[in-house]
Amino acid sequence: MRKIFYFALLTVKQATREKSFWLGWFLLIALIGFALFLGELTAGEKEIVLRNAQFSFIELSGLFLIVFGFIYGFYREKETRLQEVYLTCFSRPVYLCGKLLGYIVSCGMYILLASLLCSVFLWANHAFIWQLFWGSFSIFLKLSILCGVSLVFSCLFEFPLMASVSTLFVYVSGETAYNAFKIIKESAHPVSKMLFTAVYHLLPSADKVDFKYPALYGDSPAVTRLLLVTAYAGAYVLFTYCLANVIFERKKN
Repeated sequence: MRKIFYFALLTVKQATREKSFWLGWFLLIALIGFALFLGELTAGEKEIVLRNAQFSFIELSGLFLIVFGFIYGFYREKETRLQEVYLTCFSRPVYLCGKLLGYIVSCGMYILLASLLCSVFLWANHAFIWQLFWGSFSIFLKLSILCGVSLVFSCLFEFPLMASVSTLFVYVSGETAYNAFKIIKESAHPVSKMLFTAVYHLLPSADKVDFKYPALYGDSPAVTRLLLVTAYAGAYVLFTYCLANVIFERKKN
């Protein structure tokens, strides 16, 4: 366990030194400036627009960090043979577990700092409410799952572009799966309904972990829902870790 935490800390240090980490901050600040302009165009709804923009921009910049930071950092270790050095000091399960935990901690740090920055911006525009931090926690759970997904694709594919595109595909699929599922449920074709139901439950659909929108209006999630959503995200991360470990073992043998 100590080795896992040590390697996770090493991963966090590496992730925060990457150019993509600082580019994510630049992207977030640029989007905040755009949100201020957008808020001025929406008379009477400025507070809701700014709060919604905060969530969207934190999530998009966090997604940028995963796709262009974590994934390409993983492949850079392979190209520079740094991964082989790590594997002489750590077992493969410890390496992957530390890597995934480091990704999640880095993502959590980024979301927390970005939320505090956006809170200052919202407070200055009289739109801040403390319940928005529940929405940030929801984003953290969603991106934690995506960290696991990105690790699976990084172990599966030989090229970082394939891993990045596949991770983006899973993200977009998760965002749109619930609406597609509602449409398919009305279908009279039982095979299509059964197939898409299986796909829907397999995908990390956003509606399963998302409680951003009630937070926009100052609503806090119920304790039961909060625990269930956190347990679901933890189980999915564990599933992706096990899958990545199997793929990594087979490709190394």
